[in-house]
Amino acid sequence: MREWVLEEQNFAASIADVGSLALEASEWNRIEEALRKGEERYRALYEDNPFICFTVDLEGKVLSVNLFGAVQLGYKAHELVGQSVLLIFHTFLV
Repeated sequence: MREWVLEEQNFAASIADVGSLALEASEWNRIEEALRKGEERYRALYEDNPFICFTVDLEGKVLSVNLFGAVQLGYKAHELVGQSVLLIFHTFLV
C-alpha cells in the first residue's frame, strides 16, 4: 500500500469539495424550483379569485389588491396601493 503525497491528498480534497458544492447547488436548485411553483400557485389563487383580496401593512395601507377587487370597487389596482383600506371601504359603503 502506497502513501499519498501532499499534492495527491490536496487534489483528492479538491475533488471532494467540488462534489460537495455540486450536491449543494443541486439542493438549492430544487428548493428554488419548489419556491417558484409555490409562488405561482399563490399568485394564481390571489389574482384569479372571484373575491376582493387585499394585502395591507400594519397601518392598514394597501400593499396590493387583486383585479376582481379593484374592478368591484371601481378602481385600477395601482390606484388603491398606498391608500387606507378603511377609507376605501368607508367611501365604497357610503
